[in-house]
Amino acid sequence: MEGERAVLAHPQQVDFGQRLAGLAVVARVGDSTGRTGLRDRRDILRRRFSSWHPPIPQLIEATAAEGLIVTRIFDRRPPAHLRKGPVLLVGDAAHAMTPDLGQGACQAIEDGAVLAACAARRPNADPATLFEAFEQVRLRRVRRIVRDSYRIGRMATTPSRLAAGGRDVLTRLMPESISNWRLGMYASSEAFHRQLPD
Repeated sequence: MEGERAVLAHPQQVDFGQRLAGLAVVARVGDSTGRTGLRDRRDILRRRFSSWHPPIPQLIEATAAEGLIVTRIFDRRPPAHLRKGPVLLVGDAAHAMTPDLGQGACQAIEDGAVLAACAARRPNADPATLFEAFEQVRLRRVRRIVRDSYRIGRMATTPSRLAAGGRDVLTRLMPESISNWRLGMYASSEAFHRQLPD
């Protein structure tokens, strides 16, 4: 991975003319030491977010050092399998993903719902057969979401000014209908129901 990606979370409410419930930002922070002391966190965040619009720099300064949370993001390839014989992995154990689509917990919940649907359709199936059916239903969708989340994260946190400028122009020009259609591929009841076994 080129450069470290991290989540900046500000879980407190601060009043800067408006009430903010919190802040979470995924960004490349460029610190690969593996250690971030309290002072290091603020320095990393100051360097990374100093040119951002208000109230981002003010939030960093207003937050007590202990309240600054920098969590590293570790990328993993999309899974080739979700099961092996009578063993099934679900949620992050099966398909950990970057937070860029906000789908990690959603996909874990979908795993449970799809597993229940598969079990209802095959009440007498042995675990290996049930898990094979589950994998046939889920694998394609979770692979796509893991891959797309990674790609969106790379695009959102690119260090290239040229790529960032192109991304920003495309984002502004994209019709809302296309954005909603794309989002619906991940987070819609239709997308969920399409994958369920008949």
